[in-house]
Amino acid sequence: MKITLYDTLSAMRAVIAAPVPQRHAIYRERLIEPLRDYWTTTLKRFAPQMIDDEAMEMKMLWDVNLEADLSEHAQALDRLEQFDAWKKADAALRLAARTFEATGRSCAEEQIMGILLLGNPHDRIFMELNRGYAGAQIFGYVVLPIWPTDYNLPRIPAALVHEFNHRVRLSHEPWTLATTVGQYIVMEGLAESFAAELYGPEYVGPWVSSLNAEETARSKTILSQALDVSGFDKIRAYIFGDETSKQWGAPALGLPHCAGYTIGYQMVQAYLRRTSQTATEATFVPSGEIIEASGFFA
Repeated sequence: MKITLYDTLSAMRAVIAAPVPQRHAIYRERLIEPLRDYWTTTLKRFAPQMIDDEAMEMKMLWDVNLEADLSEHAQALDRLEQFDAWKKADAALRLAARTFEATGRSCAEEQIMGILLLGNPHDRIFMELNRGYAGAQIFGYVVLPIWPTDYNLPRIPAALVHEFNHRVRLSHEPWTLATTVGQYIVMEGLAESFAAELYGPEYVGPWVSSLNAEETARSKTILSQALDVSGFDKIRAYIFGDETSKQWGAPALGLPHCAGYTIGYQMVQAYLRRTSQTATEATFVPSGEIIEASGFFA
């Protein structure tokens, strides 16, 4: 498998350095056009009517106000560069690829491109609930938006291998219109368990480590009754929780932020303890088998 990291560092620096009237043109030349396969594929899936909307294209990439003073963005890039973020990201993706290749089973893709982008420091959910970083993936790509902090910088490798795990998992249990809440929480639980396996449980993300005991128990009860729910517009509310669902106009379910991630992680961890398997091995196990053998909802 070929692993590459797109040079978003120089692309974003070029945009920042340009006079305001020239920034849109440079942004398009250095980010929108070279990464067209990534954002068009994503928009076709979630918002096909907005493929020709430049504002939406930018939200899929570097969500930034090009008319504003971008000095804080320049400083954020400095911090990422000082941390050697692109080199560490490349090493993380290569480690993930080698780990699966050693089993003789990996994803069906011949190459994966990693994309690191600055996130939006003025997005409350991103900064407060996600602690300034997140992840995304589609066929051939894994993406990490980040606003660098002391908390999230050391977690860059774990976040990227989480997304790589999705690419492998989806090669063997593909996403379909019939994908259920149960399958979704297994997928997220496996991805974060894989990250913990490679980098240690201390580097798991806030999406599996932020809920208190009451929130966890409530989430477990709600999710246990929805494992067979399907349809992306329905199931994503169970994964991301009420705060994010409000942005989509979806009804509240009584779930805290990223409840599905937390419950999925705990369930997969229970499965790994019961079966003595590794997260790498479990990535190829059908969701139904993991749910049943975990005993988590019994």
